[in-house]
Amino acid sequence: MLSLFNTAKKILKSFFTDNLFNLNDILSEYKINALIKAIDKGVKKDVDKVINSVNKEVRGELKKKYNQFVKRGVFQVSPNIQKYKIEDLKPDYKKELAKRTQVCLSYITTQDRQTVEEIKNRVLNFATTPHIVKDLNELESDFFNNVLPEKTNKNYKSDKWQKMIIRDQQHKLVSNMTYITAMKNNAIGFIWKNRKDIRVVGNPAGMYPQGNEMHNNHWQREGRLYLFRDSKAIRQGLIKKTKDVQYADEIEDGIPGIPINCRCTMRLIYRLYEIPAEYKNIITKKGLEYS
Repeated sequence: MLSLFNTAKKILKSFFTDNLFNLNDILSEYKINALIKAIDKGVKKDVDKVINSVNKEVRGELKKKYNQFVKRGVFQVSPNIQKYKIEDLKPDYKKELAKRTQVCLSYITTQDRQTVEEIKNRVLNFATTPHIVKDLNELESDFFNNVLPEKTNKNYKSDKWQKMIIRDQQHKLVSNMTYITAMKNNAIGFIWKNRKDIRVVGNPAGMYPQGNEMHNNHWQREGRLYLFRDSKAIRQGLIKKTKDVQYADEIEDGIPGIPINCRCTMRLIYRLYEIPAEYKNIITKKGLEYS
């Protein structure tokens, strides 16, 4: 996948590899302005090509996730759903696919442009900051260490950051299609399922043992039941909320798949007998008689 950042980086490198800069030029405001203009010109030239590349990648990856969900994923989160109902849900699924696609494209292109602007500002700052006189190679090294931010060095050398945004939107797409499935089929609630690996936030032996406001401890949520506030079962008085359960809309950082980079999923609950044994106390007397 192409990016405007790669265009800017290529132009920066060319000013050195093509011997367009010497030792004094790196610190010359006139030459630096010429470099800025070259970056702007290169970005303007490449913008359509970059957008088309991003567009193709984003649409392809999100459509792939959509197809996986429709063919297999929906039956994993909702094992008892009948196949004919999937056709009824597809119009809503497709709306969500279109929404996630637009959000993903916007995030990637906005971040790309912001990064280029950040690089240009760092180029200008470098030219106006005093430097110890060094040879060209040392000064060139200082130049790139200052101009390319630390996060850029780590995440923007390739399309890693773009793929991270796509993966995040894929998780949100699956989460929202699961929620659509739940609402359209009168689900009672869901069981929280995490990946049970070292990347799960909150895993004491994992990479992220501590949660935060943006991404809570999802390790502790494994197997927990969450209820949908306006479910038919609640309206009919078949179940009740207890201190042991939360409503889905009370979860601080959102349902599975919604927090940034959350890979958790929901297993939907439709019938009273599907409620785990440890949560049977939410079934009312009426519910016991009904079941």
